[in-house]
Amino acid sequence: MPITISSYLPHTNKEGVLHPGCIPLSEKHKEIVDKAYKDFYEKYPNAKAGYSQKQLEDSVGKDKDWPDENIWAARLEWLKFWIDWALENCDKPVFYNS
Repeated sequence: MPITISSYLPHTNKEGVLHPGCIPLSEKHKEIVDKAYKDFYEKYPNAKAGYSQKQLEDSVGKDKDWPDENIWAARLEWLKFWIDWALENCDKPVFYNS
């Protein structure tokens, strides 16, 4: 199982609710994601962020020739990019989970 952001971000309340709604982003979030990014690529140095053509055509199907870490790498790259961008470009950066 790949390293996931949920390993680093506390995301549940006492009832186990997994949905944060809208929260302000801070440098602490960036540090958490940067650490997850570093740890992930240390564990999976050959991961290539992306999806195989088979997965793009059938989102439910698995592609045994395309390792799961590539999918997780794509998600992590996306999260890191947008958190960095928001902290650099927004007056009040937030993470909104709809």
